[in-house]
Amino acid sequence: MSLPSLTAKILCTEHNQRLSPLDSEAIRIFKLLDEVWRLQEVRHKLRPTKFWHVRRFTVNGNLFERWAAKTAIGLCCVLDRTLYWNQTEKPCIKPPIDILRAVYGDTTFAVPMGLYLAVDVGDQHALPDSISLEPLLHPTGGLVGATLGFKGVQFPMWFSTESIDKFSLPIAMGRSLAQAALS
Repeated sequence: MSLPSLTAKILCTEHNQRLSPLDSEAIRIFKLLDEVWRLQEVRHKLRPTKFWHVRRFTVNGNLFERWAAKTAIGLCCVLDRTLYWNQTEKPCIKPPIDILRAVYGDTTFAVPMGLYLAVDVGDQHALPDSISLEPLLHPTGGLVGATLGFKGVQFPMWFSTESIDKFSLPIAMGRSLAQAALS
């Protein structure tokens, strides 16, 4: 899909400006992952040593979580206009107020809501320059989250007050989050 077709155009200028730091942080993390991958490849080719020079990478997890939520909501609205929120049964384009407040930074996501990381021991990541999205639907219907693929790394963004542990979420290679945790 082209970039213009992925734009929902549902926000005014003021609200777009309030969300621009989220986009900046996501871009920074996107580039940072390339540097982490490059450093890993360089170190893999070096002679083994007991000590490595420590490189510290710092990210703003709150901004990234808010960006993931904003992006998941926006892409869900664009990709499937029939989606609705399980919590409120309203169209995807009308997120619940508690989710909107967290996206705009007025509050934080109440546990168990928020961003999760879905990896398994031995997972390999090629870090493609892409973002993917898979909506997560409640068994009874309605949006409860979305799995964002961010440079090949899977991040479930959870919007439900029901525990994420009660669900089997699809992740890479046809496994589920529950299966990955057990293997």
